[in-house]
Amino acid sequence: MIWFRINGYYNDVTNLINYYYVTPNPVVFSYRNISAATAQGFDLDIDIRPISTVAIILGYNFNETKDHEGNILPFHSPHTVNVKANIDVPSLNSSIFSRFRWYDKQPVVDEQTNTGAFGGGTVSPTYFYSPAYHVIDINVSTRLFELLDFTAGINNVLDKTVFPFGQIKGREFFTGIRYQY
Repeated sequence: MIWFRINGYYNDVTNLINYYYVTPNPVVFSYRNISAATAQGFDLDIDIRPISTVAIILGYNFNETKDHEGNILPFHSPHTVNVKANIDVPSLNSSIFSRFRWYDKQPVVDEQTNTGAFGGGTVSPTYFYSPAYHVIDINVSTRLFELLDFTAGINNVLDKTVFPFGQIKGREFFTGIRYQY
């Protein structure tokens, strides 16, 4: 079975609070009020179920964000790709979930550029870009004794960081137990 989904959007925002990069050492971010901005784009998803216990989801997102003066807003990736896979293992009451996310380079601007471009000045912004990056997550869950759900996983398996520009955590291990009655 194959499913296709497409979703388009256009958001016209007033008084948007966005953050921007100020200094590299120490790393400092600040916030700025942008009087008017738009975010527009689309999402495309394809769900594939080759067999009843396997689901593969492919996704693509295009996102364009600009203020009403035409300046690109920082820290918004214009292209994102997601690949998810979920495998159920009925004999073990378990499932395995993995996700791969790729983010295109993101525009980043410094304090002086932001002050001129987003502060009502006449300075055109000079854009710097963070590198494109990817993140992989893995999660395993199982049901024990018909009452307990146990989950464990690793987010950002490869410990990919693009700090200070890509606001993602390093490798993160997690576990959890849920009791259902």
